[in-house]
Amino acid sequence: MTAAQRSAPRLRTPAEYEDWYYNEATDEEYERAATPEEYKAEYRAAQQEAARAQQRQPQGERRSAPGLARAVAARGQERAQAKPKAQGGVAMFLGLAGMWLAVIAFGGILWAINGGYSVIGLGVVARSFNSAGELFWDLATTIQFTLPVRGGVQLPLVPWIGVLASSCLQISIIWLKLSGRPIPVWLIASASAASIYDYGTTLFGLGTVQWIANIGILAQIVIAIPLTFALEFMVGYALRGGKR
Repeated sequence: MTAAQRSAPRLRTPAEYEDWYYNEATDEEYERAATPEEYKAEYRAAQQEAARAQQRQPQGERRSAPGLARAVAARGQERAQAKPKAQGGVAMFLGLAGMWLAVIAFGGILWAINGGYSVIGLGVVARSFNSAGELFWDLATTIQFTLPVRGGVQLPLVPWIGVLASSCLQISIIWLKLSGRPIPVWLIASASAASIYDYGTTLFGLGTVQWIANIGILAQIVIAIPLTFALEFMVGYALRGGKR
């Protein structure tokens, strides 16, 4: 083994690179690095290039032929030069600040409206069934908590836990999706079930509003979409932190 070969850096395999990209890379490295798909393509192309270079060398000189790591590094430099730098600085700071200020200013109201109609809708659905549904609703609303507004407002604990759980799951899956990170199957299943529950109960809850009920079911379907998902999308996008 030559000195050059001994001192050559060890090249990550595509699997090792993907693990580094998603779990170890800093924010700056994440922004500037190739995606796992890009790296895999570069890795395969570099393998072919290194093999061709090895074959072109005379028999006695093949040990000093450019290695795979050097070929991938060269292709990485070409990609980095061709790829525009990540946007940042003041513009990114203002954008993220505006996003979070919007979440603070309007998010609480939007979440409260969504949660309120979701809880009302759950009651509508429960009471529309037989006595078992009414019994479930009575049990679900037995435990109350006090919201410190207007001298104290009593709210049912269990339905609001369901609202909070749905929002957490939706934010999580939106955050991961926008960041290009893998989403476990269990999280997809949980978030899908929670989203169906959240949207469905909000839909039925909106039916208790007279002017919406007068317009018809189409109004409930349309209005329930932003009420259910708008805030969660905003928070998920802000948590993304400007990454790809």
